[in-house]
Amino acid sequence: MDANAWSRQEIVNLADIDLDGTPDLLWRHLDNGGVYVRHGLPGPAAGSVELASLATAAGSRDGDVQYGTGWSHRSVIAVVGVPDVNGDGVPDIWARHSPDGRLRVYHPSTTAVGTAVHVLDSTGFMGSKSLG
Repeated sequence: MDANAWSRQEIVNLADIDLDGTPDLLWRHLDNGGVYVRHGLPGPAAGSVELASLATAAGSRDGDVQYGTGWSHRSVIAVVGVPDVNGDGVPDIWARHSPDGRLRVYHPSTTAVGTAVHVLDSTGFMGSKSLG
């Protein structure tokens, strides 16, 4: 992956987002706040991915598909993709928001981040430098 192209982008997760059996790349653009899925192409073994298909949008199954908005570095200070915690098979997301510093849990669908389903700690996590 090109370091210059990724200077203002952040990888959130590498997991099977659309439940087709092939890992996908979930990422966000730190400036425009877009969250995108780059659907990987199947690799030679079941459940694997052709790594080159995640390196560029052009090499992926269908380019970078918008998955969410409003996730700039100003509004979402820290984000981490986690395995599925609610049992629907789709990987979940934890995010620390500004200005309140609250941790929010998201249970995305196969096509969109959606809205937070739970807010953790009403006092905030502003002093935390990272998640994970």
